[in-house]
Amino acid sequence: MIYFYNSQQLENLCKALAEFTTGSKITNMFDNLYLNEAPQQPNDTKWRRLHTAFCNSQNSSKSSERIIQCIEWIIYPQNFINDKNAWTDAKNTINKIIQFNGLEINNSGKVIQISKPKNYCEAYKRYSSLKNKLDPFKIHPRIMSICSQEILSKDYYSLIFESSKLVIKKIQEISDYEFDGINLINKCFDPKKPIIVLNSLSSNVEKNLYFTLKAMLNLIIYMYRNPKAHELKAYDTSSEKDAIEALILISKALTLLDDCSKSSIH
Repeated sequence: MIYFYNSQQLENLCKALAEFTTGSKITNMFDNLYLNEAPQQPNDTKWRRLHTAFCNSQNSSKSSERIIQCIEWIIYPQNFINDKNAWTDAKNTINKIIQFNGLEINNSGKVIQISKPKNYCEAYKRYSSLKNKLDPFKIHPRIMSICSQEILSKDYYSLIFESSKLVIKKIQEISDYEFDGINLINKCFDPKKPIIVLNSLSSNVEKNLYFTLKAMLNLIIYMYRNPKAHELKAYDTSSEKDAIEALILISKALTLLDDCSKSSIH
């Protein structure tokens, strides 16, 4: 049985929930969920009303069922239909608290049971933002800017796909060509008649770097931009680890492309 034994945790939960609702909505919720509310006092804030009702309900029923119903009522996805960022923020804020009870709000807005974190570090990592996790890798600013919505919502498939499109866009900008995909890369990075140059290709080191860039670009197209890659499960679209690995590769390719230019012979 799920039970909120820690009074400080319950207080933190009520304070967090209060940020995402209003006093009138709390009254309506109590009425619909048949939660008896003690007579309000002049200094009763939103979170205090929630806290009093939650404590009374849990003490009398020896169950946290009503608390869970209130969480689902307040963090109901349709309440945030006009602001996806607010929904993501609300869900993660509450999940950081209730994970210690083995609970989590899923993407449908339902509270489900999960394994409890073993320690603080594990708890922190579960719901820390993807942006924070990407910071040490110095991901290319173009990705961080244009794909900010996907990063915030942790939509890994769209994030990887949109990031890979930035590579193609960058090559098109440099070359003034409108080809796409592998055809574009093969056309622009032909070592015999390069349209895009990274260096003079006069030494083995320069040639190796040039061929490395071309190989990276081919890998990005085949693995991440080609829709078939998703069907063939070339990477796990639900895996944060796979997403970070993809962004590191795409970011490196964009950084190298920043140093490229169009060949003077074209």
